[in-house]
Amino acid sequence: MKEFIDEYKRLEKLCSEMYGQQHGISLYISDMDKTSMHAVRGIPGWSSDLANLKRVRHIRNKMVHDAEDYDDAYEPEDLAFIKQFHQRILTQQDPLTLRRQLEQNAAKVNQKTSLVPADVVQNTFTLKTDYPDFEYDSENTNLDMRKKLEREDKVLKRMTTATVILIIIVLLILIKLYWN
Repeated sequence: MKEFIDEYKRLEKLCSEMYGQQHGISLYISDMDKTSMHAVRGIPGWSSDLANLKRVRHIRNKMVHDAEDYDDAYEPEDLAFIKQFHQRILTQQDPLTLRRQLEQNAAKVNQKTSLVPADVVQNTFTLKTDYPDFEYDSENTNLDMRKKLEREDKVLKRMTTATVILIIIVLLILIKLYWN
């Protein structure tokens, strides 16, 4: 029970620091709840992360507020989830960060070209990531993340160019068909 509570406190502290307020995990959950399903369709594991966060918060509340002993109230997977989620926040692979990255990428593309509708951009540029077991290394994480983001930016630029070219070709074909 102590290990679960300690790990939960650690995640709570990180989330509270992110928001600059107490009850960071609840604020994180609230932000996830407020997000439309349309906005998160490119983020794998969104629903499961939300359900797991609610579950571990509920378990923690039972342990702290109920008089009974809840050593068996959580599974080893719950403890592993808390640790993994903490690491995902640190490495910017958590659901809200991924959502923000998608929104920023879509906004960049929309600024560069007004020919491409936002729903096409949203459908074209979705993040595909796996959630391996993270091992946090403070010296290499920022460098690795920077390299990964640079690679993603290059792919985004190529996809944007390809999409614009494809749209222009389709428009030219349509113009030729209807003007002949």
